[in-house]
Amino acid sequence: MRREVAGLVATKPSSTPGHWNALDHVSPTELRKTAKFAQYGLAAAAEALEDAGFKAGNGLDAEMTGVCLGSGIGNLEELYATSVAYAEGRNYRKIHPLFVPRLLINLGAGHVSLRPAEASRPFDKDRDGFVIGEGAACVVLEELQQAKRRGARIYAELSGYGCSADAHHLTAPQEEGAGALLAMKKALKQAKIAPEKVDYINAHATSTPLGDAAENRAIKTLMLGEGGRTRAADVHVSSSKGAIGHLLGAAGAIEAIFSILALHDGVLPPTINLTSRTAGFDCNYVPNEAQEHKVGVVLTNSFGFGGTNASLCFTSVQ
Repeated sequence: MRREVAGLVATKPSSTPGHWNALDHVSPTELRKTAKFAQYGLAAAAEALEDAGFKAGNGLDAEMTGVCLGSGIGNLEELYATSVAYAEGRNYRKIHPLFVPRLLINLGAGHVSLRPAEASRPFDKDRDGFVIGEGAACVVLEELQQAKRRGARIYAELSGYGCSADAHHLTAPQEEGAGALLAMKKALKQAKIAPEKVDYINAHATSTPLGDAAENRAIKTLMLGEGGRTRAADVHVSSSKGAIGHLLGAAGAIEAIFSILALHDGVLPPTINLTSRTAGFDCNYVPNEAQEHKVGVVLTNSFGFGGTNASLCFTSVQ
């Protein structure tokens, strides 16, 4: 498989930044039973729980604790090797006994292929398709008062959620971003927050010509038409996908973390690879370098093919 763009993210001092050593995170038994993408999920979940200082224990705590993980596709190498072995009529012993459990069920996502000429460049004039990345992220959600009682480290409060469906086209978004706008409005309505109070939006923006344009229109309609801003340059929005690519099933979780840390640290993550713009793209997209900015309310968007839209509203906790 030819790779045009790749990135390594070091999580701790290392002589090999970004190197993945599964045995740092899973047991030898788990290593044999799981594919790399599942190991990513296990590692991210363990890190999230450790950071939260949370152990479910037994009884009511365990009953009230749940796990929600999403993934786009994984373990393509084994899928290919097993398919070849089967087609060539090799001995069945060449096929891993846990072949099916090690694969993801929604293989349809793997048939989507948009190949950019250079890189992931959300909101840029020359954007021409997304770059798939791989990784994992987990957040720990807990009832606020319970978290305060146990002295948990609280990064932000999930104050609102909104979802919608375009009902427009199998792959293309509605041109004016009507579904995206509705999802953001619903999230703010549930949070009881007016659009003018939103300090930052972490956009879904995948570096596609149609998707970025539709979301950009939706954001400007929300923030300028109803949010009280008079200048697009006062609207702070960025896409993390310029830096890490599109993580498919993991994108929503990792971008929620980017948004939460913007609240917690007062630093807006940049839109990497943004070098030129066209008419209408006149918001502050935090181009190429992070910006310090006081943040109390953020929205983070996750949109999918077929017009499925979700938006979360996070707020700071005093």
